[in-house]
Amino acid sequence: CSNPGYDSVVVTTKLKPYAASSLTSISTANSETIFEFQNRNTIKQQIQALLDTEAPISKNLLYKKVLQAWNTSRAGARLDKHLEGIIKEMNVVETTHHQPFYWNNDTTLNFYRSNEIEKRNMEDIAPEEVFVALEEVVSNNLSIEEDELLRYLARTFGFAKVGKQIDTILRYVVDTAVQQGKVKRENDRIKLADK
Repeated sequence: CSNPGYDSVVVTTKLKPYAASSLTSISTANSETIFEFQNRNTIKQQIQALLDTEAPISKNLLYKKVLQAWNTSRAGARLDKHLEGIIKEMNVVETTHHQPFYWNNDTTLNFYRSNEIEKRNMEDIAPEEVFVALEEVVSNNLSIEEDELLRYLARTFGFAKVGKQIDTILRYVVDTAVQQGKVKRENDRIKLADK
C-alpha cells in the first residue's frame, strides 16, 4: 500500500557476505615439506586462491590458512621468512597498518564484509574495509558522536563490546579518515568532510 505524502526511504548498504576460501589439505604435508622447493608453486597457487576470494586479507589470516593446508600449526621465524619470500616473488600488492594486508590488485574498496560466516578478529579486518562502513554510517547519520560510532562499527563487524584492541584499531581508522580529509571531527562528533 502506498502512502501519499511519504517518500519511501531506500537504504543502500555496501555490506557483502564474507566469502571464505578453504584450501585443500595436502595429505603428505608437514612443517618440513612446506620448505621443499618443488612445493613453492603449490604454495603460490594457494596464496593466489586466498587473494582471489578473500582480499584484502591480513598476513596473520593468510599464513594461518596456508599453514592449515600444510598440517602446520605455527609459523616460526623461518617459516615466516619463507612465506614472505614467496609473497614477494608474486609481487602481491600490500598495505601496512598494524600488520600487512594483502590485496588482489587494487587497493580501492567500495564494500565491507559481514563477519558472521567466518569470524575474523578485528586485527584481521583491513582498515580500508572498516573505513567503508565508517563512511556509510556517517553519510547515513550526517554526524555521529565518536564513541557511538566506535560502538556501531564494532557491532557492524560482529563484536558486542569495544575492548582495548578493537578501540585502538577503530580509532586508528577514524584518525586516518580525518587526516585524509574524508571525515572531520567537530565537538566529539564525526561528520563527512565538506567536499
